[in-house]
Amino acid sequence: MMTRLPESKVKQAILHPESEVRDAAIAYFSKSFTNDKTIMPLVIEAIEKYGWEHSYPVVGRACDLPQTDATIHWMLNELSRDVNKADMDQANYFYSLGRVLAGADPALLLQQKAEILESGGLSADLKQSIMKRIDMHSWGGDVCWKALEDFCKANKTKRYINEVNIGHAFQIIKALSRDGERYRDRIVSLLAEEINDFENNPMRWMEPLVVALAGEMRLGPAIPLIIKKLKIDSDFLAEECMYALSRIGNDSVIEAVSAVFSDADSHFRSYASGIFRYIHSDLSVERARAFLEKEEDYGIRTMLGLALLNNFAYDGLEAVRKLIIDETYEPFITDLQEDLIIACTIMEERIPEYEEWKEAVMQRRAKAEERKRSFFGKPTKSGQDEDVDHQTSGDTMQNDHKAHTIIRNAPKTGRNEPCPCGSGKKYKKCCLGKENH
Repeated sequence: MMTRLPESKVKQAILHPESEVRDAAIAYFSKSFTNDKTIMPLVIEAIEKYGWEHSYPVVGRACDLPQTDATIHWMLNELSRDVNKADMDQANYFYSLGRVLAGADPALLLQQKAEILESGGLSADLKQSIMKRIDMHSWGGDVCWKALEDFCKANKTKRYINEVNIGHAFQIIKALSRDGERYRDRIVSLLAEEINDFENNPMRWMEPLVVALAGEMRLGPAIPLIIKKLKIDSDFLAEECMYALSRIGNDSVIEAVSAVFSDADSHFRSYASGIFRYIHSDLSVERARAFLEKEEDYGIRTMLGLALLNNFAYDGLEAVRKLIIDETYEPFITDLQEDLIIACTIMEERIPEYEEWKEAVMQRRAKAEERKRSFFGKPTKSGQDEDVDHQTSGDTMQNDHKAHTIIRNAPKTGRNEPCPCGSGKKYKKCCLGKENH
């Protein structure tokens, strides 16, 4: 008996008529940092099939997908469209395309440099970000490493991520990862350091950035060191540990995380649950299922349930159904009922409540869309440009799983405040991270 839905079936769901189903199918690949270059062409096919005007969430999910000459050419061609900038969906579609383009391999971007510079659909900040990446492509490893050290030294007194140009730092990380093998020993040595005092200490930023670097390099020997860092109660560091381990993405990671999961605190278990979610394997399903049976924390139960659904695990459907019926999960984290209905749809499986719950989900979506439109503002009849808030820190090109763009007619929302879209989640876990996450 199969444990999980075959990936070929998940690929087929990228072309599903329901946008939320397409979104989940794309996220399956992008959030696992796939190297499969056949995914983006399917995304393009879906956009062309169902229309580009409301496709910005789908495009946003593609930020971590590998690109090719053909997909980059397609995006640049799309950016030549006439767009009504007063229309939130159309403006966000353009910006999301630009973000996907900005995250592509700089060697590919270099070949299209002239066309990128001439593109009327790319904002000035995105062009600047892309040009920086192209320029960094010529940097040697020593230049990249010094730039990373300089960044950390320059910001050693800063405590919060919104105080620093973190996008620039991640650009350096991506450039350095190409030549990273030369610095394997240095990376491992830095990861092994235990930092007790961050006051005026460049390691405040070097620590999570080196974790991110090890992830970009998919550095196997770093696994136990990153797991040790994940035990530190710091959200930014923990996020980078989760993504780094997910990017390394093999069963060695699952084994190592599982070995300490049960005895770890809720902070560790929460982020570790994300690793089971993003690493797609039978072992991920097996361990997530086992830990769910013993877990008492509702929030972590929710994350483990998501891990089963995001692996499209057959026995995960009943496990999550039970969470919903027994109300032993945290709805503030996610609408687990919607997640289950989407998984059932993709897997072509049916629970007894499928039709009833799907109708309830559809009603909630409609209400959330109405609230979102009311909050963000509807397109103006005059067609005049509205302000665009790019929700970035410094450079437009942030770590790809964090950035998001919206057109806004209201004050900014704090990362930890309820999301204005009406989902009930924190903003950082909802619209701020939706490309995203």
